Amino acid sequence: MAIRSNMQGLIDHIRGLIGDDDSALTDLVIQGYLDANSQIVGQLALIPTSEVNSITKAAEYLRWADPDGQAWEADVILQDSAYSALTPSTSDTLNGQWAFATSQSMVMATGRRLDINGAAADCLLQLMSKYAREFDVTTKNKGLNRSQTYIALNTQYQLFNGRRMAYAASLGSANVIT
Repeated sequence: MAIRSNMQGLIDHIRGLIGDDDSALTDLVIQGYLDANSQIVGQLALIPTSEVNSITKAAEYLRWADPDGQAWEADVILQDSAYSALTPSTSDTLNGQWAFATSQSMVMATGRRLDINGAAADCLLQLMSKYAREFDVTTKNKGLNRSQTYIALNTQYQLFNGRRMAYAASLGSANVIT
């Protein structure tokens, strides 16, 4: 299996979050954890941010976001209430945010929604398994504490695992295919 072309930025982001500077995990492994922590979602209603037009003083809805701030793969399809495709003027798929040149009354997203924290936690679990069998050595008041790597990874794991997405509680009426 190959790395999907729209995944490299997300893979690099995960690698940075977990501090995998020496590429202990391959891109394919990280993509697998991203896939395992994703949902294929159909027509999820995005949340608007209203802005006041300086000329008309009317509210405009130019910026829209994922209700939980989750990341999306770059090939997300955005639609209006008539199911017509929308093209955003800017996209920040890592943070689930899009902006449009004109005000929209409704924006829905269809595509793969990613739990970055869940993927990072799973990557850290795999790295922890590598260091779980290492041990500390102490001789005459001098020591080599190899367990500190495991402890640091476990601390990071606890942080990301605590931020893992609770999918079922947050999607409301969106069509979800897992």
